[in-house]
Amino acid sequence: MSRISANSFLVDAEQRIQMSLSNISPDIAGLTVAQSNADLLKCDANAQQGNADVSTSNPLYVQFNTGGEEVDIVKVNNAAISLAQKNMAASFPVVIASDQSAISVSPSEGDVDLVKVGGSAIAIGQGAMAASLPIAIASDQSAISVNPSEGDVDLVKVGGSAIAIGQGTMTASLPVAIASNQSAISVNPSEGDVDLVKVGGSAIAIGQAAMTASLPVAIASNQSAISVAPSEGDVDLVKIGGSAIAIGQGAMAASLPVVLASNQSAVPVSRSVAGSQGNLSNGQSVIATNTSTAVDVSAGSSYTIFGSSTDVANEVEIQVSVDNSNYYASGMSIFPDASGNLFSAIQNTPIKYLRLKYTGTATVTMSVSFA
Repeated sequence: MSRISANSFLVDAEQRIQMSLSNISPDIAGLTVAQSNADLLKCDANAQQGNADVSTSNPLYVQFNTGGEEVDIVKVNNAAISLAQKNMAASFPVVIASDQSAISVSPSEGDVDLVKVGGSAIAIGQGAMAASLPIAIASDQSAISVNPSEGDVDLVKVGGSAIAIGQGTMTASLPVAIASNQSAISVNPSEGDVDLVKVGGSAIAIGQAAMTASLPVAIASNQSAISVAPSEGDVDLVKIGGSAIAIGQGAMAASLPVVLASNQSAVPVSRSVAGSQGNLSNGQSVIATNTSTAVDVSAGSSYTIFGSSTDVANEVEIQVSVDNSNYYASGMSIFPDASGNLFSAIQNTPIKYLRLKYTGTATVTMSVSFA
């Protein structure tokens, strides 16, 4: 709560407040007290002075005299103020209304003289970029004619590099793009015929040269036969596909691939024969249901089985297998002659494993050969 002391003001018979200029800054004469009720401001009518308790809940209402006298504001916050334009420090702070209509600005003396932009000085006439106003060409700007101030345009630099009339090196020339529909361009060397001295940065000369010093070419798809004449005698074929080749029979990996003619006559084929004496049974004593040793005969397609037995009455069965575990009867058997000799031949029948099954008691020696 604030208190206004009787020493601060006097109330005369007309209920006017007479305030000391030492306590109130504005020099305002003729202020009247408007009381909201009798309790807000208590004055002694005889003494014409009193105390007023002033707070948020007990306000003091003061209004200007309505008798025609005007208010003369001479100070604001203890600082003197007067009419006419002043600098910012001696002026009232104001705020433009949010719905303020357009305000016309008229300079006090003649036209506006623009001397700075963004704190930087600006003057009439062409200036450097740093001393010029930035502008944006309109999106619908019509064509702008560019007229140099003196004669024709003299192009002296491109991308910061100097350029001059006449042929120059690549680094001193303008890059251009040939039109997609460019007609043929004739190339005429300045002196005589074209002298090709380099291809891809490498020197090239007339005459036969190594591959690395020769031009790559492609034979035409309809190229007629080309005669090959070696420079010295006959051709000596020493490599095919980078692999050495020599005269004489070689393994498949070291031989030339060939294809037989569709009307090729019969070609004699000689095959090597594999097998060994007694490779099935070698003096083996057997009884009925005994079997011989199994032999891998997958390298051949024709087989000869032969041998001898002391049993001249019972047959010997031939069994076959693909896994040397499960054997099956082939439907073929060998019968001994009166002397106990046995012989059988099987042609063009692929077999992987072969063995014999005996049906009597005997001593036998049996062999198989195959090719």
